[in-house]
Amino acid sequence: MALILSRRLQDILRKRYFNGIYLLLNHSAISKELLMCKTFVRTNARVREGYRAGYAISALIGGWSLALVLAVALLPGFPSGRYAQDFTALLDGAYRIDHGQWPHRDFMVPFGGLVLVQAWIALKLNAFAPPFALLQVSSWFLLLPAALPLAIRQHSVRRAVALLAIVGLMALVPYVVEWEPISDFNYNAVYNRTASAALFLLLAWIFTSRKARHDAALVTWLLLLAVSWKISHAVVMLGLLGLAGLVSPVARRIAMAAFVRLAAFLVLLDLATSGIVRAYGRDIAEMARINRGGSVYFLSALAIRNLPALICAALAVFWLVSQRGRAATPPRRIILTRPLALLRGYRRPLWIAATVLAVLATESQGTGNLGLFPVIVLMFGPLGDLVAKVQDKARGSSGGDPVAVALAGALVVTAAYPYAESVLRRATTMAVHHVASMRRETAVDGVVGRALVAGQMSRTADLYTAFWHGPEPIRTIVRDGEAAFSGGLNPTEPAMSLAWAREVAAMANLVRRRHLVQSTMHVTTLGFVEPFGRLLGALPTPGTRLWLDPLRTVGRPTVEEARAYLEKADAVFVQRCPDKEPLRDLIATSFSAVLDREFTRADATPCYEVWLRTSR
Repeated sequence: MALILSRRLQDILRKRYFNGIYLLLNHSAISKELLMCKTFVRTNARVREGYRAGYAISALIGGWSLALVLAVALLPGFPSGRYAQDFTALLDGAYRIDHGQWPHRDFMVPFGGLVLVQAWIALKLNAFAPPFALLQVSSWFLLLPAALPLAIRQHSVRRAVALLAIVGLMALVPYVVEWEPISDFNYNAVYNRTASAALFLLLAWIFTSRKARHDAALVTWLLLLAVSWKISHAVVMLGLLGLAGLVSPVARRIAMAAFVRLAAFLVLLDLATSGIVRAYGRDIAEMARINRGGSVYFLSALAIRNLPALICAALAVFWLVSQRGRAATPPRRIILTRPLALLRGYRRPLWIAATVLAVLATESQGTGNLGLFPVIVLMFGPLGDLVAKVQDKARGSSGGDPVAVALAGALVVTAAYPYAESVLRRATTMAVHHVASMRRETAVDGVVGRALVAGQMSRTADLYTAFWHGPEPIRTIVRDGEAAFSGGLNPTEPAMSLAWAREVAAMANLVRRRHLVQSTMHVTTLGFVEPFGRLLGALPTPGTRLWLDPLRTVGRPTVEEARAYLEKADAVFVQRCPDKEPLRDLIATSFSAVLDREFTRADATPCYEVWLRTSR
């Protein structure tokens, strides 16, 4: 194009150079040509600069990912932590996949099945690195196809690095925002954190001014990840895309194309897997029925805990609305004939409110989604002008607005600080107090993966075992463990999770010694999770649940429904400790009659019993 413009200029100047009258009359034509050349040169320079930035960011991601893989490969194990049972359930799901069972179709899963596929890959690579660490790394690589193009489009390298750092934090760092008496990693919320990272990337795409035709593929990928990880995040993301379509015609075309592609892919997947998508819908409907009425209470409690951040968000919305003023409001006639004009006129406060609602609605298991809010709206979103004003204020410019500075500071402190404080405090505590005493405990490798256990946690787990085994007086145990039990007798507490893993390993060893379970037998567990099929190399029982949680994933079945649930099982393990009343009542009222009628108790430890079927 530059060559064509240059030749046209040469032609004009060569033919008409000495004709002053022509130059006078056609000065605008020559000026237009010169302006087009200058514009092209500037645009070309920006393109070259963008290419250089893209290469630099791609190299950064490549180096970062390579270093991450090497670091994971060098880990002797992963520190044992809170909610270890959740990861045991994911490994059980991976084991079921290895035996030809599909999530949702052959066993009930309360979330998307993609994380089970990730766990299956991690289990296959167990010799290379700890499975739990590989699970986090696989989430990072799944998010990269969307994170990389969005990072390249940012207006500065600093913003690009910030975007990648936030995605990496959510995908790779297994922490959640909840009070922890003992600072350890969280083995839960993997799918919640990664789905929240997909939500963050979608918001970053919505707020970017540089959209491309191939963005339909990018949005489709983010929606597919959200559906495959956590359906609630996918529903919220579809709502955000609908709002973006009302405000922007470009976003509307891309969102519609993405939705069509997603629907087509899900239909093909359902046909190829004999109904896995429809089964996913049935699982979600059952979860909604079991947890009916709990969402309002949960959201209310979450809003109260995050009240300061929500107040700051409301103030930001009010301030932006007031900045528009009456003069900026479209006339009543235009509002009535073109109601979308009002949305577009107030799109900044509208998007702040939508972002707050989105991160609040997708908060689960203390993942700290609300901490994303100030990052999105200040760096990538509708309050980007506040950041510019804050920077102007710092440079001594007169463009700074005191209200903008105050709102920006309040948002960061009230929303992002709890998440940052939790991560930094827990990481520092582990580095200072626990790392030096960590040792490998191979006995629980089969239960929670290759584990590193800190000395304090190991001693506290011994005290929990004393609780369950006796006969030492409880008063003596509590006296010796007064500081260790600061987390309460909670089965998800790190030391109790370790004690539980030891009990599972001990029961598996007992069954192996007595040859009670053969590899051809179908095994299931009446407990929160199923660890024994994988530990004993037996067959997983079709139709059973990945989680048997009376408060979340299962209601109160009748005796006949319980008999149908155990119909294909040859061996049933029954969990007796940690002794939780909901699980104890579920086993007593629904399953005990079936066990007494069709099974025989073959052996037991203080925490588990094994029942073998007597006849068919």
